[in-house]
Amino acid sequence: MNRIAWILLVAVSARAETAPAVAGTGPVGQPLAFAKVPLSARMQGAAGLVPGGHDLFESFSNPALATRQSRTWEVGLADALMFGGDQNVWAVGAGWAGSQEGTVGWAAAAQVSGWNMSAFDEIDLYGNRTGTRVTPGGFHGGAAGAFRWKKWSVGLGVRFASAALDGLPDAVPSLAAIPLADFAFARTGEHWDFEMGWRGMGPQGSPEEFILTLLRHGEAPWRVTWGGGFSTPGDTASKTHGGGFIGWSFFDVVEPRLGLYGSGDTEARLTAGMTATWAGYALDYAIGLSIVGSNLGAMHHIVLRRSFGAFHTAPSPAGT
Repeated sequence: MNRIAWILLVAVSARAETAPAVAGTGPVGQPLAFAKVPLSARMQGAAGLVPGGHDLFESFSNPALATRQSRTWEVGLADALMFGGDQNVWAVGAGWAGSQEGTVGWAAAAQVSGWNMSAFDEIDLYGNRTGTRVTPGGFHGGAAGAFRWKKWSVGLGVRFASAALDGLPDAVPSLAAIPLADFAFARTGEHWDFEMGWRGMGPQGSPEEFILTLLRHGEAPWRVTWGGGFSTPGDTASKTHGGGFIGWSFFDVVEPRLGLYGSGDTEARLTAGMTATWAGYALDYAIGLSIVGSNLGAMHHIVLRRSFGAFHTAPSPAGT
C-alpha cells in the first residue's frame, strides 16, 4: 500500500510545469521534478527561456544571470497555480549585486520555495479507498553566486529539495534534503545574449538537464526581443524540449511576450506573459496552455518584485 502511495507522488510530481524541461525518470528525479519549475514568471511566459533583462528568480534557473541585477538589492514573492489549480508552487527570494562598473562584478541570491497539492484518498491494490487522506508536498531552497568578467558571467548554485506524502499512518519513503547543483555561463552583448548551463545535478536519478539559449534584443523605446533554446534531460528516457519566444518592451515600463515550446509532434504548449514596472516595483504574470498532447490544464504564475539601492547600470528592459 505504501508503494502505491509513493507511485502516486511520483506520477503527480512528474507532471510539473517544467517549461520546457520534463522530469527525470530515476528514483530521485521524479518526486523532485518540481525543483525544475522556473520560479520566474517572465521565463514561464517566454517558453521557459530568459527573455532578456533580469529578475531575481531567473538566478535559480541560471545562476550566472545574477550579475545582470541592475540595483543593489531585489526581493520577490512568487506563486503559481498549475493543472487547473490542483497544484500550487510558491517561492520567496532575495538578491544582492555589486557594482557593474569596471571589468569585474559579483552577485548572490537566495530563495526558498515549496509545492503542495490538494489531499486525495489513498487506494489499495484493488482500487478501494482505505479511508486515509494523503497530501503530497515538498520544499526547495538554496543559494546562488555569480562572477562577471567583462561581458562573461559564470554562476554556481547549490539547492536542497525534499518531497513527501503527508497523512499516511505507515512509514513511507521520503526524500529529505537531496542536494542539487547548478553551473552556468552567460554572455551579455549589445544585441545578442548567450546562455548555457547544467541544472539539478545530484544523486543518480536527479532531475538534471542541460540548457542552451540564444536571444536577440533591440533598442528602446520599442524594444523587440526574440530567442530560442532547448533543454536535454540527463536521463535517456525523457525527451528533449525546444522552444522560442518574442517580446516587446514599451518605454521599459510594459513588456508583453509570447512563447511556444514542446517536443516534436507529441507535446506543445503555448505561453504568454506580461511585466509592468514602476518606481522600483515590478509585477510579472504568465499563463501556459496545452495545445498538443495531454491537457494538463492551465498554469497561472504571478511574481511581485521590489528593487532598491544604487543603480549599477542605466535601467534597461522591463523586468530589471
